[in-house]
Amino acid sequence: MLFISFDVNYADEFDVYGFVVIDKSAWQKYKKSITDETCEREFGFGTNESVSFSNKKDYLDSFKVKKISNEELLVLKKLFGKSSDKRFHIEYGFFPMIEDDELEEDDELEEDDELEEDDELEEDKD
Repeated sequence: MLFISFDVNYADEFDVYGFVVIDKSAWQKYKKSITDETCEREFGFGTNESVSFSNKKDYLDSFKVKKISNEELLVLKKLFGKSSDKRFHIEYGFFPMIEDDELEEDDELEEDDELEEDDELEEDKD
């Protein structure tokens, strides 16, 4: 299990933070699925506040990842309860994670690009 925390400062006014507990394999799969394009976005919170990222590196660098034991997981579950989001075991506060459906759209775009490249290669053979 991984404990992944997020902590940034918003416009020198206040801190924005949160954390999730997620399976290591799920986190690795998530990181592989994102691109610079999916990370070029703002994550809104409050009435009109947001944090923004321009690329994958900036986005991923905003997280601190720590492996936790099963005992630590049980304590966190006792304190924070189980997450309502199926991706996480536990979640708390603000955590800017790209939604699965947005990642699937990007995957579809990449697949379309790959198909077009395959078509071009087949045309070159003729």
